[in-house]
Amino acid sequence: MSRSINKSLFYILLSILFVEILLLGSKYIDKKESVSAGVKNIFDHSADQKMERVHLVEGLGSSKEWELFAETAEGFLGQGIWNLSKVKVIFYARTGDTYVVQGQRGQIDVTSKDMDILGDVSTLSSNGYEFVTSSIHYRSTTKQLNAPEVLRLKGPKDKAGQRLRLQGRGITTYLENSLMNIESDVIADRQMSNGKNIKIQSKKAQLSGKSNMIRFYHHVKIYYDTFSIQGPEALFAYPKGGDIPRSIIVNGGVQVSDIEKKASAENLEIDLSDDRYILKGSPKIVQGADELEGEEIILYDNGKRVKIEGINAKMKEDRPSNLKEEAP
Repeated sequence: MSRSINKSLFYILLSILFVEILLLGSKYIDKKESVSAGVKNIFDHSADQKMERVHLVEGLGSSKEWELFAETAEGFLGQGIWNLSKVKVIFYARTGDTYVVQGQRGQIDVTSKDMDILGDVSTLSSNGYEFVTSSIHYRSTTKQLNAPEVLRLKGPKDKAGQRLRLQGRGITTYLENSLMNIESDVIADRQMSNGKNIKIQSKKAQLSGKSNMIRFYHHVKIYYDTFSIQGPEALFAYPKGGDIPRSIIVNGGVQVSDIEKKASAENLEIDLSDDRYILKGSPKIVQGADELEGEEIILYDNGKRVKIEGINAKMKEDRPSNLKEEAP
């Protein structure tokens, strides 16, 4: 008959298995680890103990670390490992956020409290980020969730029904501060409130389980309107309490280009509400032989109009400039 078990009963049953080892001299099951993820290779062995409808909690009250549910749990003499089927684990971050991880099967080491969840694994943060991987691994000592393979991520929908879509390789979730770091090969896109689509590539990205914060870093490339933009770091900026990005800020040395012109500056803000490109920090724009510098350069209408504060122009002699400066 199906029944729920609590944490105490779970460990009592495990202790009985260890006693049986001493009294009966049972053989240990091979402890060889699987090559791919360090998961104990005992899924195909016959279990010594089986339980159904498992519910296990680690931690007490508001300081819970995780809460585990599984359709079945199978224990093995001498291993300290339980195989799980149809597993769901709620991980509680120190910040109060939660991450719900579900998979077809899993393992838990009842001594270390480490866990491995395998097979079409989905993770959902309490603020609406959802990503899918082939496996995810929890290590109790570091309070981290790690998925080393390719992942597909969807952000929460905004009030217009749009969301961030992202693909990358390797994601680590830090339960101490509720940050999610994507380790490599990041490709993302998002439709903006104005109907235009933005595409972003970078080596790494960081998201928050508490807020809308999105950070792309290491060799960032952005494709928006007719422009190609490069820089070391890009941030999505949101209005207070809003779920639609207000602007994108690129820091640390920016290159902006389209078919006709090139611009550079220390920093760039893309104002998404009216498609302005605001360049600050020694900004410069070049079209053909024409070069304009100033304290601040603003591009409008896909760069067809330019406004420059503190202008310093270098033009080719005896011909008009191709750059149309907007009157102050």
